[in-house]
Amino acid sequence: MASRKPVAQKADWRIVFRQSIARTVVIGAAMALALFTLFLAVSLLTYDSTDAALNTAANGQPNNWMGSSGAWFASLFFFVGGLGSAMLIPLLGLMSWRLWSLKPQPKWKRQFATMFVAILLTGIGLHLWTADGSSSFAAGSGGILALVLGNAAMPLFQMLSDPGAAILRFSAIFTLTGAGLIMGYRALGL
Repeated sequence: MASRKPVAQKADWRIVFRQSIARTVVIGAAMALALFTLFLAVSLLTYDSTDAALNTAANGQPNNWMGSSGAWFASLFFFVGGLGSAMLIPLLGLMSWRLWSLKPQPKWKRQFATMFVAILLTGIGLHLWTADGSSSFAAGSGGILALVLGNAAMPLFQMLSDPGAAILRFSAIFTLTGAGLIMGYRALGL
C-alpha cells in the first residue's frame, strides 16, 4: 500500500504578523530600558552638587555630562536613595538584557521591592557612617528615607556610654550595609 507524504500546514499570516509585532515591541522596550540605564549611570557618575537641579538653584551650564535632565535625575535619585540608588543600574541593565533575549521575568516586581529594601538598608548604614553631616548630598549619603530612619535610631546609640555606643553603632553600620548589599545582589536574580 502506498503512503502519502503529509501536507505541510500553511502558517496563518495573521498569527505570524502578531508575533513579529510583539517581538518588535519587546526589542524596542529592551533598547529603551538599556538607553535609560546608560543615561542614568552616566548621570549618577557625573553628578555635581552645584548643578541647577532638585535641591540647588544655580545658573549656567550644568557640569553633568547628561546636561540639565541628567542633573535632575541624579539629584532626584541621590535625594531619595542616596549612594545606594546606584544599585538600580545593574538591575535595570539585567532586565534590559533579559527582555532582549526573551527570558521570562515573572518576579520583576519582587526584584524591585527587594532592591528598594536593599537601597534603604544600605542608605541607613551609610547615614550612620556619615551622621555628622560631612556628605555633599542634600539628604546625606543615604538619602532622605535613610536620613529620617537613621536620625530616629541615633538616640538609641546616645543612651549608652561612649565605648559601647561606638561598638553598637559600627556593628549596626556593617550589619545594615552588608545586609543591603547582599539583598541587592539577591534582587538581581543571578
